[in-house]
Amino acid sequence: MEQKLDLFQNICYAGKLNSFIISTNGIIQKCSLTESDNEDNNIGTINNGKFEIDEIKNLIYCTPDYEGMYKNGCFDCKYMPLCCGMSCPNANIKTGEIRCTKKMINFEEIIIHEYEMSK
Repeated sequence: MEQKLDLFQNICYAGKLNSFIISTNGIIQKCSLTESDNEDNNIGTINNGKFEIDEIKNLIYCTPDYEGMYKNGCFDCKYMPLCCGMSCPNANIKTGEIRCTKKMINFEEIIIHEYEMSK
């Protein structure tokens, strides 16, 4: 079992400021799971060998939806430091849905495993 309970472990790569995907036509994108022509996903281009990034669009992917997190009960969740509401920024942008980390991971199993390995 490789998965650990490290802080910020479950923040999606698209939620990190310096994480990009470059399409074959030079468009800079945040998420590989969306359609290539999705305007929300396209945050810039490469022109003359330089990144031209719309920083506002980049920040949309990298800023937690605090209102959505409040409505979802994230601030009362003991697992929130693992995802900070950013387990899937794309889902939050497209659907307003915050994907819950605790539903994706069996924390109790990880804790027991880590305890057994530390003996």
